[in-house]
Parts: sequence; structure tokens; C-alpha cells
Amino acid sequence: VEDIKHNHKQVVFPDLLPRSAQSFLFDHNDKYNDFILKNNIVVFDIETTGLDPEACEITEIGAVKIEHGEVTERFSSFAKPKNPIPVEVQNLTHITNEMVAFAPKIEDVIIDFCEWSKDCIISGYNIIGFDLKFIKKITNKLNIPFTNTVIDAYIVAKQAKINPGNYKLGTVVKYLGLKLEGAHRAFNDAYATAQVLMELNK
Repeated sequence: VEDIKHNHKQVVFPDLLPRSAQSFLFDHNDKYNDFILKNNIVVFDIETTGLDPEACEITEIGAVKIEHGEVTERFSSFAKPKNPIPVEVQNLTHITNEMVAFAPKIEDVIIDFCEWSKDCIISGYNIIGFDLKFIKKITNKLNIPFTNTVIDAYIVAKQAKINPGNYKLGTVVKYLGLKLEGAHRAFNDAYATAQVLMELNK
């Protein structure tokens, strides 16, 4: 592992999110519970070339970091797949082959992501059934430990006392009076999921 990190050159440079960019999250004085206030949480999402973790590849990863009840940092990067993105997937995600043509390899992106999210709780929407399988395929290949505690926001939503009709991310976001702009892009979905996680932990 140390050899991999020693030979690795950083490809993703997370940036700070100014408070003004997230003001709608904090426009009142509702207090969050200890889960939100006392933990550092990374909420992430990926876009892929298809649904099969064994055969398909990650094309984009987006994430935000929640610290002390505030969304503080953004991690976002394309990744260049070895195979072309199917047309139907391009139509869904609006990620084209041209957009990822000069993107870094997913292995380098994942090394940066693991380092950035070290010691944080990992969250996302339905990540246990999907996103984590893609991530762990890469970390297992690289022999990098990825043992963060995982809290799936999809499960949190299903266990909450809400009745949105269904538990798709967009439906839950709308039910809670939140916003999801540019769905099926990794950072946008991750940011919306962070809103849901925080709203359900007031």
C-alpha cells in the first residue's frame, strides 16, 4: 500500500465550499443531532458505464464532506474508462466520451478519494447495493484498505417516519422540500444526498 501511495501522483484536488454557496442549508436554526454534529461524513456518488460492477466502469465520482453540521469540501472528477460509454448511458448522464477522453485513470482517482475520506463515515444513496461495489473492486485490485463505517442514506430514509410514495433520491428530495439540480451527475446527486442525510438527522 505504501509503495502505491509513494508512486502515486495526486490527480484530484478537492476544493472548499464557501458558506454562501450552501446558505439554503442553513437558513434557519434547526439543530442537527450528534450523528451530524460530531462526525466527519463523506457523501459520494458515482456515474458508470452500466449497472454491472464486474463488467462496467466508473466515469465520474463526486462527493462532499460534512464537518460539524456544515458541508465544507467538494471532491469531483471524471475518470477515463477503458471502453466507450454506451449511447443510452450518455443520454442519461450527459457524460460523453469526449468529456472523459483526457480524464485520469480511475485507480488514481480512487487513491485520492480514499486519502481524502480517510477517518470519515462514508455515505451515499443506495451505495451498499451499487456504488460501493464499484469502489471496492478498485480498492481490492490496488490492495488499498477501505474500511470506513458506512451509513446508507437510502436506508436512513426508509427507516425515517416519512411517506414520500417511493424512495428514489429525487422523490425523497422533493418530499423534504430540498433541491436536486442536474440529476445523474455525481456531484449533484452527492450534494442532494447530503441534504437528505442532514434533514433526516435534525
